[in-house]
Amino acid sequence: MNSPKKNLALGLVAGLGIGLAIGLAVGPQACCHRDEDAKVATKSAPAPTMVAAVAPSTPAPAPASVALENVIRSEACKPWIAANQRLNRELAAVQKSAKDGQAVRESEGTAPLAFPETVDAVYREADVTKNYLAALRAAGVKDDVVVDCAEYPCMIFGRLESEAQLQAALARPELAAYRDGGLSSGVGTTPDGGHQFFLATYRRSDHEAVHNRVQVRFNLMYQDLYEAK
Repeated sequence: MNSPKKNLALGLVAGLGIGLAIGLAVGPQACCHRDEDAKVATKSAPAPTMVAAVAPSTPAPAPASVALENVIRSEACKPWIAANQRLNRELAAVQKSAKDGQAVRESEGTAPLAFPETVDAVYREADVTKNYLAALRAAGVKDDVVVDCAEYPCMIFGRLESEAQLQAALARPELAAYRDGGLSSGVGTTPDGGHQFFLATYRRSDHEAVHNRVQVRFNLMYQDLYEAK
């Protein structure tokens, strides 16, 4: 049978054991709960307010057009501007003169002429080249012969040993198709003492329309010939 003191000691030991067990069971969890609470508190704390420093604003650069205008208005550019304005006036005068000259040439019948749509093939480049070259070669013309059909009528020019060669060529049967047509011709002396001939062949009905222009082309060709020498 146990004595009262012994029972009291056992009770204290039992009580201590239960308290230690409870402390071991509850203590770590309680610590964990406190740590979690601290973490949550830390996470939920408001972030510090950041105040950004604002630099003073810089004026935007002027547009390129404004900068260019300022350069143009500068004293250094005034001579260039004056020269450009003078050139523009001179160009306008030249253009007006060319336009007026074209109007005069058209009124005088000396402007370039287009080939009439109804002109026969015999007056066009292929036939003129074939027929006149054959006749000139047959008449003894050995130098180069040029056929110019850039405008109407076609023109033929080249060098002769004598004027008689041209007359012989015009009488050749190769040119029979041109007997009833119009013909303008000329012979000039070259700088080296030779002979240069010019021919233009066209429909007889076109004589009045082409006469002035043919004379202009003759003169230009002769002038070019002398300048080339």
